[in-house]
Amino acid sequence: MKKIIIIFFIVFLCVVLLFWLLIGRYDNAKKPTQVPSPTPPSFSYRGIAPGVSKENDVIASLGEPLRKDEGSGGGTLVYSSGLGDQPVNVDISKDGVVYRIYEPTSSSLRYNKLIDGLGAPGLVLYGLFEIEGFRLFVFLDRGVAFVANPQTQEVRERWYFPPTDAYTFRRIIAPNMSLKSTAGQQ
Repeated sequence: MKKIIIIFFIVFLCVVLLFWLLIGRYDNAKKPTQVPSPTPPSFSYRGIAPGVSKENDVIASLGEPLRKDEGSGGGTLVYSSGLGDQPVNVDISKDGVVYRIYEPTSSSLRYNKLIDGLGAPGLVLYGLFEIEGFRLFVFLDRGVAFVANPQTQEVRERWYFPPTDAYTFRRIIAPNMSLKSTAGQQ
């Protein structure tokens, strides 16, 4: 009887050990080899990352600006875009960090290509350009927005900013824009 209990105990230990090894191997096979990023990578303009890059980084990357407009924050560095009189504006906060970049776009950039590449925008805002059918399409988690007209497919501007939430974007990046269309209201 004692031999039967010992054999049973050994068999039981072998089954438990085998089960433990198989479960361990299964769990390891399910684990990804690379940890996915919690958010998609944000956009940058010529290596300038809003929320990270400082004023001296901008000057090192783009050279001396055409002018510096002083404002309530740290000011705006104005650069030629190569698209006529439409400049690239790099807005600097009081602490010297880039918080927004406005870039005019060429006529080859199309609205449907942006949506195909980025998906649905997280936020759509309306402003003075709305009368011409343009809206601001914002991709909050990517740190990029576009002023575009979905009917004509035209894209006028690209905005870069640190990835953020809708409240912060509307308060800091686009304070003069509305969630509601005002077209036709006089």
